[in-house]
Amino acid sequence: MTRASDRTLLQTLGFNDPDKGNEEHDLGCRYLIQPAQMEKLVDLVFPRDKLESPWRDYMDEYWSSPDARDRKFEFSNHRIVGVEHKGQLEAVVQRPGYNGSAGYHIGFLDSLILPAWISSVTRTTWRRSTQAEIEQEIGPRPGDPLLSNYIAPKDASKPFCGGCGRALGGLELSECSAHWHRVCRDKFGAYLEADKLWQQQSSDLQNKWVGPTEDIATKKIGGGSIGIEVKIGQIPIGNAIRQIKLYASYCGEDMSWVLATRYSISKDDHAALKNEKITHIRLASGFNAYLESQRNAPEAESPEL
Repeated sequence: MTRASDRTLLQTLGFNDPDKGNEEHDLGCRYLIQPAQMEKLVDLVFPRDKLESPWRDYMDEYWSSPDARDRKFEFSNHRIVGVEHKGQLEAVVQRPGYNGSAGYHIGFLDSLILPAWISSVTRTTWRRSTQAEIEQEIGPRPGDPLLSNYIAPKDASKPFCGGCGRALGGLELSECSAHWHRVCRDKFGAYLEADKLWQQQSSDLQNKWVGPTEDIATKKIGGGSIGIEVKIGQIPIGNAIRQIKLYASYCGEDMSWVLATRYSISKDDHAALKNEKITHIRLASGFNAYLESQRNAPEAESPEL
């Protein structure tokens, strides 16, 4: 006989489990925490494209780096490369005690999933191009074609070419503006144009980051949990909602809720569940195959005494 103190709050409020002792109910709870089913269910409740990228966690590494000024890290959106979801059966929902008094059980969740994803973030470590890399790309900087030919004038009182340094006189002086030999002026003009182009290309390359791309160490990200209520025998949708809302009042806001039924529900019932932020799934063909496999499963080799 069950003592009153051993009864859950759920039972005292008149919630009787019509599936008590039903083998399909127990198997349904176990089915939903099989790895493949957990992954599908978690993806349904927590779509992967909505998960928050943990890239900000890596920025601390960048700013704390002693050579941060010489490098630049760029982080792409994370990729989910694996999962480590954990499932529990008959998870206790308990109200804590106050002032040292013992708490009491509210009830038991049929199944509980604690999601965890393995996330990989792609990092590109950039650095500025070196002078050698720039010259390999566009060649060395053009040299002044006149420097090697420059000859200091012997007589500073006479006009001389500003390019080559040779003395100017006569016809050359009258024809060349600003005291330049015509050939020197043409050579130096071409040099200036070439040097201007080289500096422009060099500046573009200096401001272009180059560096390797790599997957940095993966991180486990989690958050929230999924409480599942399994119903094999059909009950009014209001009863299921009341039971889940009672549990939810003690489980916190991070818990998401799923109602798994063996039967189909109406559009109105589905809308009622959606309004309460409860996801509905139906145990169908996949569960049928699981039932069959479990009924024909070999016995465990347990120690005998």
